[in-house]
Amino acid sequence: MKPRERAIKLLLRILYNPNVFSRQQLAKFYEVSIDTIKKDIKAIRNIGIEVLQEKSAPYRYTINPGRSFNELKYLQPLTEEEKGRISNALHRTGTAGRDVNYILQKLESLYDFKKLGLSILSQSELDKIDALETAKAKKVQAILVNYRSNSSPIRNRTVEVFDIDANLNTIQCYDSGTSKPDKLQHFRISRFDRVMLTSTACKFESEYKTKKTDVFRIANDQQIPVHLKLQAQAYNYLVEHYPMARGKISPASEPNFWHFEAKVNVQFYGISNFILANSNRVEVVYPLELKAHLRQMAERFLEQLQ
Repeated sequence: MKPRERAIKLLLRILYNPNVFSRQQLAKFYEVSIDTIKKDIKAIRNIGIEVLQEKSAPYRYTINPGRSFNELKYLQPLTEEEKGRISNALHRTGTAGRDVNYILQKLESLYDFKKLGLSILSQSELDKIDALETAKAKKVQAILVNYRSNSSPIRNRTVEVFDIDANLNTIQCYDSGTSKPDKLQHFRISRFDRVMLTSTACKFESEYKTKKTDVFRIANDQQIPVHLKLQAQAYNYLVEHYPMARGKISPASEPNFWHFEAKVNVQFYGISNFILANSNRVEVVYPLELKAHLRQMAERFLEQLQ
């Protein structure tokens, strides 16, 4: 991997996985020395992107995109003005061009972000997020226009938003209009057309509770650790459909195999569909409950074919 490619991947890996990776883990993952990781972090800091490190072991990293380059917050495509600002910052550092130019070359190109397998939010998605952030800040109800659910007709949903995750493309909200007993709902931002703000103040703040969300975008506080062994095609499918899974994958000892280790929802939503879609390229290492769940799904499917 070229230094410029490694450094931008390092930046985005930390941005996507705050407080997950230490310097030693990053060095091992990219197969470079700890000093090389130090240089990459220094170069990123030199252009004004705040890289925070824990004050105690294991000294994991976090990126604060809102300080100097707020555009990184949503990984949005950079405008010409933003490209120029980053370029000027790079040149002001006085550092040799080879040491920092790769950051500009990667950040300025939408193609390069896509090549790294990351989801770029379109302007319409950014507009929705901005409106959701406004509703949350003003504590007013919002209308999700034309929400497309997997289990019910397309309709508007009036909600109180209390958690927004742009990386996962999800929100958590209180939906008083749902027929489900659990009014705390979890919605994909991409599944509604736009957001309309109302003048109605939020009424159910005492009911808000943010649930843990796994890499498959399923919100559930009950999670269970899983371990999968992936072949190359399954690896590609996983990171392309669920970009947050990147931080949970590590190379196996055998060539062209990878380990995926993470906590997922106890109902195995999301991960079950992934495994079945890649059944001959995925090995379930554990837990036994996941194997039993997949067996039951396969048996029900076979019964339907009879």
